[in-house]
Amino acid sequence: IYVDTVALCFESASSAPPEISDVRWLPLGSIEKVLGGMNDPFHRLIEDVHDDGQVFGEAAGLVKSAALARVQPGNGIPAAMLALGARDRGAFHSGQSSDLLTFLARVTEMCVHRWLPDALN
Repeated sequence: IYVDTVALCFESASSAPPEISDVRWLPLGSIEKVLGGMNDPFHRLIEDVHDDGQVFGEAAGLVKSAALARVQPGNGIPAAMLALGARDRGAFHSGQSSDLLTFLARVTEMCVHRWLPDALN
């Protein structure tokens, strides 16, 4: 599987969230809408995805398949999602193992926890 684009998305109630390079901002509740509640799986593998640009931005037209993972950095940092996009339809699917996706999401959590509080100040 080749990943063509990656997005790091955070939820924000603000109509003008901080401008942080390479971060996508989603309305509150967006991540739960896509991934379900906290008791649901932390990821979703989508064979055929249609993004309006909210998640993948300028690369939305390229992305045909996606792997999405919940990122929970904690300590007041907003809910987040790691999104991997591939140009090949079916590149990600429900029959795949998600161990590496879960690992990437946990590493992202640790990095965000160290980086984002400073970026928000």
